[in-house]
Amino acid sequence: MALAECPRCKKLFEKAKSHVCPKCMIEEEADYEKVRDALTEGPNQTAEQVAENAGVNLDCVLRLLADGRIQNVK
Repeated sequence: MALAECPRCKKLFEKAKSHVCPKCMIEEEADYEKVRDALTEGPNQTAEQVAENAGVNLDCVLRLLADGRIQNVK
């Protein structure tokens, strides 16, 4: 398995399917819900707008976009 640094807590973890470590997955899922709600309220926003409106870090929005979990970000 490949090791990766968790972008949230900076600890090393075995990267399998997620871009964040298992301990940070709960926070990542909570942020996903916030991002999804922000996109529902205002689709076709830029990534920066989504991050600001959802109250999450821009890196989180970009990770969700890279994972294919969100789509309609400009």
